[in-house]
Amino acid sequence: MKVRNIWMFCILISLSLISCAARKPVIPHDLRTEITENVSLAEVRQNPDVYQGKPVMWGGRIASVMNREPGTWIEMVQLPLNQIDRPMNVDTSEGRFIVKAAEILDPMIYREGRNLTVVGEMQGMETMKMGEMDYTYPVLMEKKKHLWPDEPDIIRIYQRYPY
Repeated sequence: MKVRNIWMFCILISLSLISCAARKPVIPHDLRTEITENVSLAEVRQNPDVYQGKPVMWGGRIASVMNREPGTWIEMVQLPLNQIDRPMNVDTSEGRFIVKAAEILDPMIYREGRNLTVVGEMQGMETMKMGEMDYTYPVLMEKKKHLWPDEPDIIRIYQRYPY
């Protein structure tokens, strides 16, 4: 009986280790070492010159996609990242930022509402219209990006009960 318990314990430990290993961050370790850790959007807004040319990692939800020569500009709503670098589904944000990608991206794939994690080099600030007001965006030149898969729709099946 004790041998069986030991085997069950070993199987449970193995399964838990496998599940932890499967949920690794999406940004490679070598690129992660270059990142200026924990730089917030608010810090960059206050001192943009200090972070000029430095790599940062931010993520959030895509607000819009603009294909321009020679690439694509992605307007992002910043969201905090979890342990695997995925933007969290929360109602707090430090604002918006722009990601410049060198290639042309399809706006039907990189569409409004999708989550994106980006490592990019700070390129400065850009003032553009957001609705009817001027808004100053921190701008990142993308080095690595990860577009997260859409989360599946929740289908609820309701059964009618006679009253």
